[in-house]
Amino acid sequence: MVNMKASMFLTFAGLVLLFVVCYASESEEKEFPKEMLSSIFAVDNDFKQEERDCAGYMRECKEKLCCSGYVCSSRWKWCVLPAPWRR
Repeated sequence: MVNMKASMFLTFAGLVLLFVVCYASESEEKEFPKEMLSSIFAVDNDFKQEERDCAGYMRECKEKLCCSGYVCSSRWKWCVLPAPWRR
């Protein structure tokens, strides 16, 4: 019985210690997740889409016309694939 109490106490103390360490590292590095996400999703100039006269799939079609093969959704104002119910 004593052995089980000791193992439960050690488990609980380990969880508390893990929480304290995580909280301390999070408070020190609050900007780390933002920096990491911005570096992952950073877009290089070579990979940017070129500007077109028409809007492609799931692009806004308020001011631009949709490219061939797409229609402007009257509800969402996006260029979508034509379907029988979108006539």
